[in-house]
Amino acid sequence: MLKKFLQDTLDLLLDLLAALGLLRGGSAWYKARLARRLENSGRRAENLRRAASTQHRMCPSCRSLVAARESICPTCGASLRSVPRPGVGRVLRSVVPSFGSVSTTLLGLIAAIYLAGALVSPAPDSMLAPSGEILNRLGAMHPYWLIYQGQWWRVVNPIFLHGGLLHVGFNCYVLSAIGPLIEAATGRRRFLVLFVGTGIVSFVFSAAWALVVRHWSLGASGALFGLIGYGIVAGFRSPGGFLRQVAPRLAMWALINFLLGLGLGFVDNAAHLGGLLAGAAAGLVIGGEPSASPGVDRLWTLAAWAAGILPVVGFALALLAAPA
Repeated sequence: MLKKFLQDTLDLLLDLLAALGLLRGGSAWYKARLARRLENSGRRAENLRRAASTQHRMCPSCRSLVAARESICPTCGASLRSVPRPGVGRVLRSVVPSFGSVSTTLLGLIAAIYLAGALVSPAPDSMLAPSGEILNRLGAMHPYWLIYQGQWWRVVNPIFLHGGLLHVGFNCYVLSAIGPLIEAATGRRRFLVLFVGTGIVSFVFSAAWALVVRHWSLGASGALFGLIGYGIVAGFRSPGGFLRQVAPRLAMWALINFLLGLGLGFVDNAAHLGGLLAGAAAGLVIGGEPSASPGVDRLWTLAAWAAGILPVVGFALALLAAPA
């Protein structure tokens, strides 16, 4: 009844505005437009109601309807982890915008951290770069604070820190170029674990080399070499697919950039080598196809949560620690 009253009132108002010449084309066009909007709103509301109440999910591989409690499709064995379960969670995912791919999210985080550092504490010779002081405070890899002070986050935080506009711009370009390729082959969870895990290994290598040649280091290039190392090995191991096609180019890119790094004194070749070896090892161990085992699938979920939480904890501890 209330809906009928509101509809009649709105129709009357539209007729009045049309009679006064304030509506071009008369009131009929606006009434039809409003009716379409109301119809679409009703459909969206019905879709949300079904999303909350249904007891089934659709398999993304074979399109079979599977009971909501199942995590593996009984028809084709595909994982259903990417398909939201019925209830409030599915409704929220329908109305709240998504962050998009992990690659895009990482790009945004790296850019945001760089800009924040440059704004809070710009370098003395440039307002477009963060100062060495703020980079050290945020957790750049430094062997003394890492090894002798136990600040473990100095092998995690540097993945997201960059010292200059060219540095962050080049690494973001590489991530935008190869990140979606590797993510499409591995899935979001394994990609996040791969990026953070190989990045950590790269700075472990960097810290070990810093005991021989004193230096401090930062940047996502070690993790990027990790993605490349994974793509090379997993690609050559795959009988087909796009990773197999791009693996030779990834290998050539890694070789050229590693050789160029040897001739530049400011490039952390130890981090690049560590990331490349870690990624290659990951390609040997996990391959390119997701596992259909529910237990392995749950382990990847836990590992992805750990990879996402670890940098947050690392930056929090870096800000709480005494200034270096």
